[in-house]
Amino acid sequence: MSRKVGSKIAFSVYPYPLFVSPKESILGHALWFHAVLDLRDNRVFPELMQKISAELKVPLWNAYPIFERDPDGMYGKVDMHFNARGYEKYAQFLTDRILETQSAR
Repeated sequence: MSRKVGSKIAFSVYPYPLFVSPKESILGHALWFHAVLDLRDNRVFPELMQKISAELKVPLWNAYPIFERDPDGMYGKVDMHFNARGYEKYAQFLTDRILETQSAR
């Protein structure tokens, strides 16, 4: 379908706080897992997405590194999704990738 309308497809992955900073969303850890989880060494999902994207020849935009460098204050205190600052950072990441793709044409 994307070829039909002349658009490009890319996959994107971003981390939940468990994967970049165990101190983010610590109340959520306590409520849902009854422990503080530290999954910073677990990269199963982005590695799987890398394999899938390579097989399908679709670019993968991996936001893990930008959140690994600066994870603090990007997630809700209880909710493990981004807060406004995290969504802003992720939106900037996506915008940068889109602009890079357009300039490479």
